[in-house]
Parts: sequence; C-alpha cells; structure tokens
Amino acid sequence: MKQRNTPKPVLVDDPEQVTDTLDSIKTAEVLAGGKMPSPDDPKQEKKVTAGDTEYHLADSDEETEDTVETRRSV
Repeated sequence: MKQRNTPKPVLVDDPEQVTDTLDSIKTAEVLAGGKMPSPDDPKQEKKVTAGDTEYHLADSDEETEDTVETRRSV
C-alpha cells in the first residue's frame, strides 16, 4: 500500500566512504599522472571479461615453511 504525500528522501553521500574515497582517487590520479578507468568503458569491460587471466593454485610441493605457517595461523 502506497502512502500519499510521502516526501522524497534526501540522499547524502557518506563523507567517510564516498567523499574521502573520491578525493583519494583524485589525488592518486594527480600523483600518478593517469586516469582511473571507468567501469562503464566498453574497452575496460572487454579486458575484464576476456577470460585470459590464469590463476595458479599452489600445491604442497611449492609451499615454503613461511606459507605453511601463515596458513596455519589463519
């Protein structure tokens, strides 16, 4: 059931999560001299969906003592 005369909500970005992140991205772009790719860019989307990324899962032969200890502590 829809109520009548319901005021439109006022949407405000959370400064800690949205505004600070956008400011951080702008600063990084200035320092790095590049632009962060847009997620809506078809060229970037094609890179992500290309499927050419190969993930290698280590087996017990490739583990070092450090990786075994790290896995145990997690």
